[in-house]
Amino acid sequence: MATTFDEFIQELEQEVDNQPEINWDAKKQSWLNYLDQFYTQIKNYLQPYIERGAIKLKEETIEVHEEYIGQYSVNQLILTLGRETVYLIPKGTNLIGAKGRVDMNSSKGNVRFVLVDKNSHKPAYSYLDLPRTDNYDPEWVWKIATLPPNINFYELTQESFQDALMEVVNG
Repeated sequence: MATTFDEFIQELEQEVDNQPEINWDAKKQSWLNYLDQFYTQIKNYLQPYIERGAIKLKEETIEVHEEYIGQYSVNQLILTLGRETVYLIPKGTNLIGAKGRVDMNSSKGNVRFVLVDKNSHKPAYSYLDLPRTDNYDPEWVWKIATLPPNINFYELTQESFQDALMEVVNG
């Protein structure tokens, strides 16, 4: 531990020097690919309802701004179920505890979807993109996250998505 200000500054400089360089463009592109996979998954869950006109789905471009990545365009999904409108809004990838997040909002409620390690059941609050010493390569999957303070992750399935959609529509 630093005892003087000079030592403190030197320790901070060494931390920066020892950090691997992050390719922010690659991180953003990876995020956008996972987001596309998420949207495909959701569309598949809802396909029978979309085909018969019970649910209307459209995509709308929005702007997201993230530190280090900057501003970029991304699509949000808009679901219309009867008189209710539900938005699936991408929040970004530059997060602590998850590789990505999408919020599902309506006037009556919201649910969070997070891109996390398949084996995780709650946030780890670690820098997930830094190399790990045990050579563990996470398998990233979308899960449903409960709201703070006691956040837990639940498997995203067709049934759990439909339950979440009913929750945000019914309040």
